[in-house]
Amino acid sequence: MTEVAVEKDVVTWDDLAGLVAHLADQTRGDYDVMLAITRGGLVPAGMLAYRLGIRNILGAARAPADLPPVPG
Repeated sequence: MTEVAVEKDVVTWDDLAGLVAHLADQTRGDYDVMLAITRGGLVPAGMLAYRLGIRNILGAARAPADLPPVPG
């Protein structure tokens, strides 16, 4: 199997706080709920929801395509 190099951005907590603050400034409005993608998005979503005063957060998850199906 061939390994594929993956580019990664390293984001500090301070960087994340700044990005969330910037996004909050761009998305001000009256929202009832936020949808967060669980593959790395729950913490930023929580930070953004706090800044926007959103109390309800829904989480959506999707398993990567290379995982075997879960018996159900």
